[in-house]
Amino acid sequence: MNTKRLVLSCVAVFLCIFACNFVLHGILLKDAYANTAELWRTESEMNGHFGWLLLGQLLQSVMFCVIYALRCAERTGVGPGAGYGLLVALLLGSGSFITYAVQPIPMRIPAAWFLGGIVELTIAGAILGGIYRPAKLTTYTAQPAAA
Repeated sequence: MNTKRLVLSCVAVFLCIFACNFVLHGILLKDAYANTAELWRTESEMNGHFGWLLLGQLLQSVMFCVIYALRCAERTGVGPGAGYGLLVALLLGSGSFITYAVQPIPMRIPAAWFLGGIVELTIAGAILGGIYRPAKLTTYTAQPAAA
């Protein structure tokens, strides 16, 4: 594992996830959340829980990168990274439709969560694939003994 590149990847992916979530939830879905305000925390309550939001995004970013480094990094690059991000997004995004089935929210919200997650994690995967490279293996070759 290439620790330096893994740490750099975690930071870059976290910034991507934070920015994408800000755009999706803070801008694009702002009106949809306002129209269903009774289902969510108040803005002041959310601000009081902002640290938990950051912790969740950081943990998601780190685990996204660590799993890639441990299991997927033999095929590095932007393309394989984006493909990894897409697969993870499809896995995580499926919960949006489960939420729709059990909570009284308009379909616009979980559909946006699903599509936004696909965009977010595909971009995050491309960033990860572009930054992370496994550590180079050094091979030992025996030198002939001096006569």
